[in-house]
Amino acid sequence: MTNQSNSSASPILPAVVTLTVTNKPPSCGIEIGRTVSSMSGNPTGLRIVSFNVCYSQTEDDPHLGDEIVSINNVDPKNSVDAAMKLLADAKGNTVEMQVLRTNAQVYREALVSSRFYEYSVQFESSNKAILKPKDNPSVLKATLAPMYFTRFKYSITFDDRTGAVSFEDLYAITFNRSNGATPQQQQRIQDRHHAFKSQLEKMEATMEHNREEARKLALS
Repeated sequence: MTNQSNSSASPILPAVVTLTVTNKPPSCGIEIGRTVSSMSGNPTGLRIVSFNVCYSQTEDDPHLGDEIVSINNVDPKNSVDAAMKLLADAKGNTVEMQVLRTNAQVYREALVSSRFYEYSVQFESSNKAILKPKDNPSVLKATLAPMYFTRFKYSITFDDRTGAVSFEDLYAITFNRSNGATPQQQQRIQDRHHAFKSQLEKMEATMEHNREEARKLALS
């Protein structure tokens, strides 16, 4: 049940993208907010939280959740006020922004698959992954013998506006669990819940570490 990632694997770093954006309102203004850690609740960076419809979100356009590295080659040092001042003081109608594309599905797929390698992982969108243990018992076994067999299915959700990561037990309410649950089954559910939460917290810590590594490389 305990899930361990491969510690010898190379760090999974988000891509660094350079954007040339039109920042003057009202046509194409962007809004910057803080990235917040789900574990500590503390701000850990800056991100684009909204922009107007003139951007089509191609690779060279801003994406919701892009994390700010620099604006016109200046590091705002995780200050929203400093970032907005850099935008306001920019000469002309465009600015150059370096961002970390931590919201890319390919990046998130690599993170989740690396940490939860004992699960089958399927992304419904770039923001939501569905995970099932590879050793899940059959529906028949779990129905006929819930004291011995329990099925599990989780979702992981990424919030692009805040950077928070959360999870949900998708089988929290089933016939077996609500009407025929045994003490053994409840213990398995509790143990799995705690193990999954622990792995998610480790994944988020890895995300923060790798984000800082990518920032340092981009600013060097």
